[in-house]
Formats: sequence, C-alpha cells, structure tokens
Amino acid sequence: MRNIVQMAMESIRANKVQSGLTVLGVIIGVTTVIGMSSVISGLNSSISSQIQGIGSDLIFVTRIGPSSGRLTQEERTRDFLVLEDAEAISELPTVRSVAPMLRTQAGGFGANSYALRYRDRTVSSTLIEGVTPDHEDVFNLDLRIGRWINESDHRRRANVLVMGHDTAETLFPNIESAMGRQVELAGKTFLVIGVAEKRSTGLQAGANPEDNSVELPIGTFERLYPGVEDFTIVLRPAFRTG
Repeated sequence: MRNIVQMAMESIRANKVQSGLTVLGVIIGVTTVIGMSSVISGLNSSISSQIQGIGSDLIFVTRIGPSSGRLTQEERTRDFLVLEDAEAISELPTVRSVAPMLRTQAGGFGANSYALRYRDRTVSSTLIEGVTPDHEDVFNLDLRIGRWINESDHRRRANVLVMGHDTAETLFPNIESAMGRQVELAGKTFLVIGVAEKRSTGLQAGANPEDNSVELPIGTFERLYPGVEDFTIVLRPAFRTG
C-alpha cells in the first residue's frame, strides 16, 4: 500500500500541470452538482410552499377549459356559470366549501389610468374580484390586518373591500394605516376593512400579480361591473384528493 501511495505522489509531482487541471476539474464538477442540487431543492420547496398555501385539493369549475386554440361552436354557446350553480354545488355532501368569483382587471398603464385612488396616490392594473365569505376558507387566505368580507357585507352588497398587499403598499406606505380608510374605486367610495398578507411568487419573477388586487362582496362587484357575468367556481372537497 505504501508503494502505491508513493508511486501516486511521484506521478503527481512529475505531472504537476495535468494533476492540477484534473483536481480543478473535479472541484468544478462537485461544486456544480452541489449548486444544482441546492437550486432544485429550493425550487421544490418554493413550489410545495405555494401549493400548500392555497391547498392541493382545490377543484376549479369554469365554462371554458384551458385552451390555446380557437373555441369551438359548442364552447362559444355554452351557458355562463351563475351564482346558483355554486349554491347547488355547495349542497353536495362531498363538498366542504365553495368560492364563486367574478374577475376583471381595472386601470391600464396610461398616465391618467388607474384602478384605485387614495388622495393623490393611485394604483393601476389591479385585479378586481367579486367574492363571497367562503373565499377566505377555500383559498386559505391570511390577512395582515383587519377582517375578511362577512355575511352581512355579502347580503347588503356593502361598499367594503380587502386589499392585496402590494395594492395597499402603493396607496399607503405604512400598510397598517390603510385600515378604515376610504378609497375610490370605479367612481365609488369604499371602506378598507382588511389587507392580505403577501403571497408566494412561486416560479415567476418579480411581484405576484395576485398581490395587486382587491376583493369586494360579489353583489357589489356585479353592481360596478355588470358586463362581467361568467363565474369561476372553486371548491374544496370534504375529503382529501391525494
């Protein structure tokens, strides 16, 4: 054994350049493998965290499924999903909770275009959602401050809203000061009753678009945006799906 080690050391001394390059190649290879493993582990953790955040057992019901091509005649003539469809689904014994919602995006990128305003501050390209009280349970939403839309807000079609984190931060640099403020949306005055926690970005770069959002009682949304009629219905089963 001693002779083998001695021969190896002599070979290394006699071929210093080749030996150095070999060692360097091994170091680079090992470092690359460790780095890639760390990146993959981080991505897996991020994706798992995002899935766990909203729940891995959600079922989305839409009138038109995901499609990259042109709609067929049958797809174009399908009836819109309505609130009554969500109510019927909620009565099924295998369903724990149902969140019907309507969505639109308000305010473009123009200098005079905005979705919400508070005094001299505005925010644009905001996702506006009409939701019910069950939305919080279905999506496992966490609030930073305030409360969620309740049954009284829902029944009265109240002018109240919950802001996404980035929306609130744009209008109120001190987010905690947003509570109880009145903001302008679609020419109407709304009371801020809550601000959501910042959401995970997952694999996408930059800010999560869902953080630039406001949630309103669904009846209030219908009054402001009567042209948006097609519901998305999201349900959480009473049993685990995996």
